[in-house]
Parts: sequence; C-alpha cells; structure tokens
Amino acid sequence: SATLVGSLRVGGYDGHIILGVHPDIPQKEESYLTKMGVTMYKVVTAECDPRILDGVAETSNGVRAKCSRGLEDLKLEWGRYEMARRWLRACEGCTGWSMVIDTRDIFFQADPFSGLGDPNVAEHDLLFVEEIAKYTNPKPHEAHRA
Repeated sequence: SATLVGSLRVGGYDGHIILGVHPDIPQKEESYLTKMGVTMYKVVTAECDPRILDGVAETSNGVRAKCSRGLEDLKLEWGRYEMARRWLRACEGCTGWSMVIDTRDIFFQADPFSGLGDPNVAEHDLLFVEEIAKYTNPKPHEAHRA
C-alpha cells in the first residue's frame, strides 16, 4: 500500500485515499499512511456463513475462502465492494470520482482522475476497466496469483 499511496501523491493526486488494512498493520506503515492523509479501515477476517460456500471447491485463495467480520454473507472477493460503498458513504468530502482496486500490484504515474473531467457533468458516471492478464501478468501461466 505504501507504493500505491506514494505513487498517487507523487503523481499529483491530493484527494481522499481510503484503504482497508490488516488489523495488525505494522506501526511504521500505519504512521506513513497517516502522514500521507490516508483513511484506514482495519478489516478483520471471519469465517463465512456456510450457506454461501455450498458447492465451492476448497481453495487457498484468501479472497475466495474468507469473509470479513460483519459481512459473513459475502466472500472477500465480493465483500470488498460493499466495504468500499460503506467507506465512501461515510466520507462526506468524497464527492467526485472514485476507484476500487487491489493494491498489491498497482502504482500510478499521474493523477488517475485528471483526464476524466467534472463528474457532475460527465456523460458516463460508471466506468469499468479490466486488466488484460495476457499483457500485464508477468506469470500468465499461473492462474489465480493471489
């Protein structure tokens, strides 16, 4: 998350950054994120409601086998969107564009919103962008690198 936040700030983005972090985040990292103006929510994992695991094969992929406390009916791979919705709703100053991303393999070279214009007059208010793993995955032969 330090690479993500640092690249956003160096790239000129001065808006809100909201991150879900491990409950035992190292103090050094927490201090850095605080210094960079990041709002952090500590995400505690929990066992999922067994009903949502029916028919799901065993997996070592953490986002497909765990839930978060308070959202035991959504595996992390889906629950993160509900968490993001709640965190954005709690942020009174978050009134423009937003982006929901994984942080482990991303950095920015510029403000990601600079070319989008004013969201209040944009033709489209929801954009989906898909990673094309053939071009961005350094190990395309390894499925589910998570």
